[in-house]
Formats: sequence, structure tokens, C-alpha cells
Amino acid sequence: MRTCKGCGREFDAKGRRIYCSHACRQRVYEKLRRLQPVMERCLHCQQPIGIRLGGRRRQFCSDACRMAGWRNRHQVVSITCDQCGKVVRRSPTSISHAAKNHFCSPVCKGKWMSENLVGSRALNWKGDSPEFINRFIVSRLHSHPRWKAWAAEVFANAKGLCERCGNPAQEAHHKREVAELLALILDPANGEALCQDCHVAHHHS
Repeated sequence: MRTCKGCGREFDAKGRRIYCSHACRQRVYEKLRRLQPVMERCLHCQQPIGIRLGGRRRQFCSDACRMAGWRNRHQVVSITCDQCGKVVRRSPTSISHAAKNHFCSPVCKGKWMSENLVGSRALNWKGDSPEFINRFIVSRLHSHPRWKAWAAEVFANAKGLCERCGNPAQEAHHKREVAELLALILDPANGEALCQDCHVAHHHS
């Protein structure tokens, strides 16, 4: 047997129950809500506010103080966009996570990168050696219509045969290396039709 904390009568206790019924527990809860409010102070303006026992605790006296308190906890910083010069407000966290430059939008960031991160200032810059230039230009031109037309003309001039061994030609090869003279990269007279084996052997010799 156990004594009810609400009405004081005894009841059969099961588990950790302290009230004899749900109705008795609700009456105790409503009584606590009707008690004299306890005075607390607003966290922003320090004005007294009332908090009822058993109710949800209030930290601010009004919505204005609540928003002011939020701004104090989440301070913002004014920055200037490096591309368009627009002044925008950002949180300190976003500023600390950014690089040396700050932008108001992804559009301005893209424009700035296109204008400034070029050549030796590019993030993936690997140098301006003839070998790198040759590899870069050829990789870009392989899908260009003029490249395909140049290769077709080289094959036609050689009648589809390798000009070194006589086997069927499979690749178009430049007689003079592109890195040596870039002006001849699309000149058919600088082309030579080779089979794949002869082309590989030439570049590895």
C-alpha cells in the first residue's frame, strides 16, 4: 500500500506510481499552474517577467528581446564582395571557413575565378613546358571538327595505309612535333598516316 501524493488516500502501489489515478495527478498539475508566478528577469533587457511553477520557463519578456538575444548569440559580420563590391552580412563561422577572398554569391565567385585564376595563378597549374602544352592542346583538339577533318585528309593522302610499313593506317601523326611548332598542328602537310604500332614506336623511340 502507498499514500497518494494528491488526495492522501491509500492505494495499491504498482511500480513507481505516486498518484492513485490519472485524475488525481491532473488535479495536482493544475494546482501547480495556478500558484503565484515567480519573478525572473529577461536575459536581454533585464526587466522582470513572470514564470509559473510547472509551466515552461520564459527567458525573454517579448519577441523583440528574443530576436535581440538571438542576434547577440549569432553575431554577423559585414564583408565586401571582391568581385562586385556589394556589402553583405555573413556569420563569423562562414567567414572563418572561407578562403582569402569573399563573395556575395556563387555567380560573383565564378566570375572572379575566371578573371583571376588563369595561367600560372590557376590552382592546378602544372607549368608552361612544351610537353605540357602539347598534351593539353592535343587533348582538347581530339574532339574538334577541324582535327577530325585534318586526320581524314591525312588518311586520304596516304590512301589509308601506314606510310612506314604499309599496314592499314589507324592514327594520324604529326611529322613535326606540336610542341616544336604549334602553327603546324592543323597543317595536312605536317601529317603522316601511321598504324598504331608505328605511332607508339615513334613516340617511345
